Amino acid sequence: MKRLFSYKKLWLCLLASLILGIILTLLDEKQNWINGWIAYSLLCATGLGSIFGLHHLLSTSFPAERIALVAFSVRLFVGVLLMFLLPVYGYQDENAEVTKAGYVFYDAFIRDGQAWRLSVSSASPGTAFTGAYSGDQYGGLLALSATVYRYLSPDARRPILILLLTSTISAWGVLFLYKAAHAWFSEKIALLVIWIFALYPESVLLGSSQMREPFVITGVAMALYALTEMQKTRIKWLVWLALAGMLLFIFQPPMALATFIGLFGLWLSEPNRKISWKRVLLFVGIILVGVLIVYTIWADLPSLRHAAPNNVFFTWLEHNFNFQAYLTRKASGTIQKLIRSVGKQWSLLIMLGYGVTRPVLPAALADFSGLWIWRIINIIRSAGWYAMLPILIYGLFSSFRVPTLERRAQLVWASIFIWIWILISAANGGADLWDNPRYRTIFLGLEALLAAWALEWARKHHDPWLSRLLSVELACVLVFTEWYITRTYLTYLHPDIRLVIGLCLILIVLVVGGGWLLDRKKRNIIRPVQTSVREE
Repeated sequence: MKRLFSYKKLWLCLLASLILGIILTLLDEKQNWINGWIAYSLLCATGLGSIFGLHHLLSTSFPAERIALVAFSVRLFVGVLLMFLLPVYGYQDENAEVTKAGYVFYDAFIRDGQAWRLSVSSASPGTAFTGAYSGDQYGGLLALSATVYRYLSPDARRPILILLLTSTISAWGVLFLYKAAHAWFSEKIALLVIWIFALYPESVLLGSSQMREPFVITGVAMALYALTEMQKTRIKWLVWLALAGMLLFIFQPPMALATFIGLFGLWLSEPNRKISWKRVLLFVGIILVGVLIVYTIWADLPSLRHAAPNNVFFTWLEHNFNFQAYLTRKASGTIQKLIRSVGKQWSLLIMLGYGVTRPVLPAALADFSGLWIWRIINIIRSAGWYAMLPILIYGLFSSFRVPTLERRAQLVWASIFIWIWILISAANGGADLWDNPRYRTIFLGLEALLAAWALEWARKHHDPWLSRLLSVELACVLVFTEWYITRTYLTYLHPDIRLVIGLCLILIVLVVGGGWLLDRKKRNIIRPVQTSVREE
């Protein structure tokens, strides 16, 4: 019966691929429609077939398979929709060339154009790894895109083909993350984890663009799955770990290094872990190789060629932060005024705080001057992050309250690691509306794990602190929305930014302090009652 069902699914997959191939061929309006139909149908069949195959290989549940298909469908639909809407409704003077071509990200536009030129040249796609192309300093996605264009679409540039790849790899991440989450938590939490992973707006936007982040996000999910298989199997976990490492190092070596540092910490903090020096040496070896690869790449950058060999990493971070801080001060007179009023010694804290809050939801809500399509994109992106932010803050503090037997050490390490990465992303891309959020989303797998666990922990223990954090955030969003609106309209009601920040700090102190006092009062009431019952 299982074999008959598999054959039925195979035929459905082929039929869906042929139909979808026809639809995409008609949409791209290229002259040689037969070549387009074959290319689209082949990649659709490969994508859908790989999702079904991975579902059976990993033995994931049918709800997980359906969520993976949702992730694939949503990203492909959004990507194709934006490619047709942006040239008509998304025109922006400072980004006209990009939006006219139907791209959301400047990086995707440059990289995809270079991939097409590489594909029609006599050079091998492997030359993408030589550093000769500005669109991809690591070369992985550039080489893959050039290969797809050269062998599947040599007659015309069809960017939707690359969207099929990013949509497929994002769906793989859903299945890998489901298995990792299921090994840690219950089926209910695991499904919540992958729903967050599949529908998180920034991840959807990246997966519906010709960006390398979908590959890296899935590589992290695959590595997490390999980690959960360590104590179950002898070989399988090592194979998946090797595949995850290859995927990460090919597409973005620095993220591979960060991922394996995070994995090493999760493995060391795993409950009932069997001590194995072979595995310790394996992790240390991978991390050292990662350090060497990243050092080789970064040391060749023009800005770091004169840096001391033992100071390349810190110099890179310092240069990036100083550059982003300069851009932020230059772009925002409010930030300049705030730094001047409180003193330069607080500039680092201000820049980090500003980076963590980007994309700024109040600014997106109050922007009535921009084009409607960009307003919708910015509001959805911002709302997604502002929904996640208080949950991650709550998860950080709640992880310390977990009993030792319930993965306390792993949850604490995951929370600390996530927040270190959020702050690094804020420092590294604080002034940029696009770089900072996409850096932050790379570890969406871990963020979704922590967020889903935190939501279930709050529900199970009837913990009021999550709702308190949400209420504080809502109040601050309303206060800052008024500030952004009155900056352009009703300017006589526009308050000073220091007053707005002070009001938000007062709200935070009142809610946190009031909540602490209320909880303490409840404990003092309950304790005497329990004592009197024991005495009776």
